[in-house]
Amino acid sequence: MGTTQLLRMHLSMKIIKIDDISVSQRLREIDQDKVGDLVESIGLVGLLHPIVIDTDNNLLAGNHRLEAYRILGRDTIECKKSQSIGTGK
Repeated sequence: MGTTQLLRMHLSMKIIKIDDISVSQRLREIDQDKVGDLVESIGLVGLLHPIVIDTDNNLLAGNHRLEAYRILGRDTIECKKSQSIGTGK
């Protein structure tokens, strides 16, 4: 019988400068309609789901939200910063 190892992640909430976030080539291209909807939503109710970055400030999730913040002229964004804390069985 085999064992399965899971990578445990710790997510901490941070506020980070948008210019400090690195965005590599993404699987999905930016959908400007989706970004427009997010600009409107964020303007009305704020950011409901923070973006996710790794310990080197590489974007892991939230490219459309990040683009919406840029369009809104924001300098910082709330994010969840992921940190690997080892493996478990």
